[in-house]
Amino acid sequence: MENIFSKKNMLIFIPATILGLFINWTMYVSRIHFDGNYLYGFNSIFSNPSVLIGALPLSFHRFEIMAFLIVTSAASFFLYQRQRNRKVYRSGAEYGSARWGTKEDIKKFVNPNYSENIILSKTEFLSMETRMKDWESERNKNTLIVGGAGSGKTRNIIKPNIMQMHSNYIVTDPKGLIARQLGHMLEKNGYNILIFNLVEFSRSLKYNPLKYINRTSDVLKLVETLITNTDGDNKSAQGENKFFVDAEKLLYQALIAAIIYDFPKKERNLPSMVELLTMMEVRENDDTFKNRVDLWFDELREEQSKCKITDDITPKTKKRVQFLGYAIRQYDSYKLSAGKTAKNILISCAARLSALNEPEFAELLSEDELNLDIFASKKGRTILFIIIPDTNKTYNFAASMLYSQLFNRLCTIADTKHGGTLPIPLRCILDEFANLGKIPNWEILIATIRERGISAMMVLQTKAQLKAMYDKNSETIIGNCDSEVYLGGKERSTIKEISESLGKQTISDFNTSDSRGTNRSASINNSKLGRELFSQDELITMPRRKCIVQISGLQPFYSDKYNIQNHPMYYLHADNENDKKWFDVEDYLKRSRERKINNKFLSLASIEAFNKKTTKAKKTRVNENPLKILFEGDEVYAETELDS
Repeated sequence: MENIFSKKNMLIFIPATILGLFINWTMYVSRIHFDGNYLYGFNSIFSNPSVLIGALPLSFHRFEIMAFLIVTSAASFFLYQRQRNRKVYRSGAEYGSARWGTKEDIKKFVNPNYSENIILSKTEFLSMETRMKDWESERNKNTLIVGGAGSGKTRNIIKPNIMQMHSNYIVTDPKGLIARQLGHMLEKNGYNILIFNLVEFSRSLKYNPLKYINRTSDVLKLVETLITNTDGDNKSAQGENKFFVDAEKLLYQALIAAIIYDFPKKERNLPSMVELLTMMEVRENDDTFKNRVDLWFDELREEQSKCKITDDITPKTKKRVQFLGYAIRQYDSYKLSAGKTAKNILISCAARLSALNEPEFAELLSEDELNLDIFASKKGRTILFIIIPDTNKTYNFAASMLYSQLFNRLCTIADTKHGGTLPIPLRCILDEFANLGKIPNWEILIATIRERGISAMMVLQTKAQLKAMYDKNSETIIGNCDSEVYLGGKERSTIKEISESLGKQTISDFNTSDSRGTNRSASINNSKLGRELFSQDELITMPRRKCIVQISGLQPFYSDKYNIQNHPMYYLHADNENDKKWFDVEDYLKRSRERKINNKFLSLASIEAFNKKTTKAKKTRVNENPLKILFEGDEVYAETELDS
């Protein structure tokens, strides 16, 4: 309900009061000086204002004060009603004010340094600066790319943005071609190239999810990601099957925590968990039977009884004790299930983790060569290519675990070591995002990683894919992307949504009619109508070279797609495998491993010789133990002198 005494309405009473005072003064002057002649009184107020001295500030004669109140009230009511019923006109925008953006609209969002921009189209760029001089020009760097098959997502968007080389990168590469086409350019410009290949396991660096678990909460996140992305049709976690899924979670959490506590570093991995599951024999008619894992947990309970957290305990020991207690509690909760139920749970575990029975895939997850913490380093730049199969999702849960751990870990490192922001921005280009697997709490992460210098470019064929994966949370995810590019397609729901988001514009309509008969008549009619800025049929027939760019707070742009051949670094791009610039991934991984081996595992004779010499090192530390040398990065910064 409207507040009558609002500031806006109170201003109406000012002219009404002035009018009431004028009437009051006129009646006073007429009564005192002109025997009630109001015309003479009215004229004298303007010709000789001194006659008002006796009336100021207000005459309280009964007729004059009544006139003041009546006139003031009537004028106030009239002005209030006029204000309330006032019509609003927006000439030229009666049905909508949508229009296409211009060069002037985008100008203040573009960084003068060409390479410090996100490429959206031929004419639209978005600066990578996180702190713009003009606060209103700041936008988050999360981007949504939507385009059907063959619309140019890779050639016009993904590769040009990698060629900018202004950040660290994590790139989903479904076909494995981007790494081969751009690898030579990246290596030449000093990038450290990492490959995680879920198509050809032997041509990949290894990744061990358990290496990045530092707290018991990390165990929960890892298990949740594993369950979510090995859930098939996503129905097993609902209804009657929810009990078995929850029991599986308890068992995975217990085994992972126990492995981290009790196993040697080389055996702390998911294949070890699968091996433990094979040892968990269950006898339906004998609840007192204990398998090898039960006996192992009995030993852990004995260790727990001897472990006490005191004030003088070291942080490392305290963490191990916490993992031990957590593992035992979760395992005890799992053991509440009866023999037959436990057997069904183990069968469900075996089915879910069947991919880890493949030797090459198990080997891929057995140790870690990626060292994800490198993305928080101040030195050098790194790019990680995650190659996933585009026809089979069996192994994609590993990529989902990697992304989930990466975002959570880098956010923690940024907060604890770098004042809340990574020293070098991290750009995640997530091609075929719908096939990557579900990242738990992605709708929350995409909103929070921005503050840590991390941004995501999600590439989809249709928006329906995102809704199928994240359901209601898809709207939140889209809302956290300040820029969106539509490259073309035919999916109806996507086209309808984009057409509606572009808005309506007001157009002029000109009609003529000519009626011929006995009495001929003609008429001309000019009117205004509203229509979509770009209708659904226009979106379907949009030329291949065109795209639509939408940036939060700006009018949409109808532009040409970016031509990769116009990029300054295109001369280092490889077009095919016969090109000399075609990147040999296998050779690079071989050289990378040899370099690490040569740095990390020197021969015994070399180590002994090294420790006998005088070290003139820059930032190099040599332990008292002659068999251990601490390295910085992949190199040993040291010089030695021979004994005289």
